[in-house]
Amino acid sequence: MAHELFHTMKYKRGRGGLMALKLDMEKAFDFLELSFLLKILDLLGFHPTWINWIGQCITTSSFSILLDGSSYGNFKPSRGIRQGDPLSHFLFILGSKILSRLILRDVALGSLQGIKVAPLSPPISHLLFADDVMIFTRAKVQDANAILNCLSTYSKRSGQCINLSKSAVFFRKNCSVNAISKVNVILNLPLIPVRAKYLGNFGGVFPKIRNILKLLSWDTICQPKALGGLGIHPLEFLNHSSLARLGWKLTINDTAPWVDVLKSKYLTDNVPFLEASSSPTSSWLWKGLLKNREVVKKGACISISNCAHVDVWSSPWIPLIPYFKPRPNVNLTDLPGFWVADLIIPGARVWNILLLQDLFDPFTVECILSIHLPFSMNFDKWFWAPSSSSFFSVKSAFTIACSILGRVSSFSFEVWHKLWDLKLQARLKHLLWKIA
Repeated sequence: MAHELFHTMKYKRGRGGLMALKLDMEKAFDFLELSFLLKILDLLGFHPTWINWIGQCITTSSFSILLDGSSYGNFKPSRGIRQGDPLSHFLFILGSKILSRLILRDVALGSLQGIKVAPLSPPISHLLFADDVMIFTRAKVQDANAILNCLSTYSKRSGQCINLSKSAVFFRKNCSVNAISKVNVILNLPLIPVRAKYLGNFGGVFPKIRNILKLLSWDTICQPKALGGLGIHPLEFLNHSSLARLGWKLTINDTAPWVDVLKSKYLTDNVPFLEASSSPTSSWLWKGLLKNREVVKKGACISISNCAHVDVWSSPWIPLIPYFKPRPNVNLTDLPGFWVADLIIPGARVWNILLLQDLFDPFTVECILSIHLPFSMNFDKWFWAPSSSSFFSVKSAFTIACSILGRVSSFSFEVWHKLWDLKLQARLKHLLWKIA
């Protein structure tokens, strides 16, 4: 969503200036007041006993140093659990909800206005990423004052402060110098050109692994363990399976907010994701999703029920056929328009075998007849065919991506299975793998 908002700021036409603030919370959890957290839990309706347990977890924690496998010392922090403790992330999210509600209150009052990626899309005023907050609004003095008031109120109640050295403000390129000057006198944040950047960086991890294992080729290392590799997944394939997950959610019309944003921006006139097109001004995220649709097409299938809006030829609805679409009878000169409901004998809820034989080849007819027709006429819904649970899984999408890109994803060699199943330390098994 953040990328699409920055993309909109870059290409949106009009005179209205826009800005985006990237705010970093200073030592996110360390400065959260205990009374503030417990009050939030109370307002959210948690039982007093549960609230007391959380309070005890925060105030009675202690730390020890692990040295050579043994723990030494017993230290009690002055502010309870610290950032990095498994519990701290959940408590920080609860605190962030207050900041979110303060911003939404000002949006409802009209003193702050979010950014729309399309005329029919919902306005987005802010996004939260762990201890980072991104605020999107108009480049106006009124909006800047509203943001400052929200942050000031939140800081006083929670004890948190903004880390100015890691915060910045981005202005749309059509903002006048005068407008930027007026707004930033209030915000007092560093100015950075409008460029969306990922908040983390994992680019150096895999080059380091390659240097460590430089005795072998990277292709060998990326092979599955059953094929003699280490089973390290190539980033390219992981990216394909991750994009397939996003594409799947767009296909099934998931209720996630980012789905609504992308649909309102790119899927106008009710065009399905699997049939959508790109344009020169589309974001790289959207182009990547469209480029990766082949993975989704090989896994997404419709579980038919009422069949009223499932097109016979263009919709994927036959699970046992590649791409789930029927193959026509060789005697057909053109493809007549049919809904799947037209292939069912009315009232009987059974397939019209004679019509099926006229339209499709024998294998397709056999596959269609294997589809059970439920008596209850519910809505047709999507399911993920490669998964036994019918739910999407990144693992199955990864397998599909491997097959498309020409890499074998799984194979069984007894010798490698025996090696990795040995009851030895991992470093010794790794040494034997290197020798082999």
